[in-house]
Amino acid sequence: MSLRKIATIIKEGKAAKRTDIEVINPKLWQEREKRIALAGLNQSYTYLKELARQQKMAIGFKRGLMGDLTGEYIWFLMPIYDADEKDFGNAVAMEATEATGETSSGKATYFFKIMNREVYRNSSLEERDKETDKLIKTINRCVLAINFRREPTYLADEKLDEADYSKYRIAVKKIPTLHLLRSLYIGRVIHASPDQWKSDVMDVLRFNLKTQNERAKWEKKESAEDLTS
Repeated sequence: MSLRKIATIIKEGKAAKRTDIEVINPKLWQEREKRIALAGLNQSYTYLKELARQQKMAIGFKRGLMGDLTGEYIWFLMPIYDADEKDFGNAVAMEATEATGETSSGKATYFFKIMNREVYRNSSLEERDKETDKLIKTINRCVLAINFRREPTYLADEKLDEADYSKYRIAVKKIPTLHLLRSLYIGRVIHASPDQWKSDVMDVLRFNLKTQNERAKWEKKESAEDLTS
């Protein structure tokens, strides 16, 4: 009975929220977290979970993007905000991987702002919760429409003008949720090393809350160590 109920909220690979799953059966959420660990995403999942509003977290699974030729596609969404005023927040982190039976890990973590930055500073927790629910639905609709490709969400506008990305340029025009998600995109953090990734995650989250420019995107600043390596 629980499996039949949960099938209605996770069909087509949608990421289902923790609250929606636990209402049906708390054990089902625990099983989804175990699959995250088996896929090799546990390190980033655990770190982001500590920062997140945990009842709003969402996990999704989808059959491999190339059918039987590939493994299971696993992804999660981590809304990062709270009622307390901190120096980071107003973001949903997204990470995904295709588990092929061997140890896999995400190549990057993508961040999208929940609300207009100025509005967020003066919003209540209830308003933040409401906007987060809307954004999770938007991300679900968008990633399903573009078959879980991440490039269309973050490529710069000038890149879309290049011939190699013409299909993405057309998609942006035809898919309203993709256009919206691009406008909410903050930046992405590459997994080069655990320490570097954690440092960059906090950097992008603090940047998002500090900047006054609604259109500003985070870019990693090269350190002296990066330049000499």
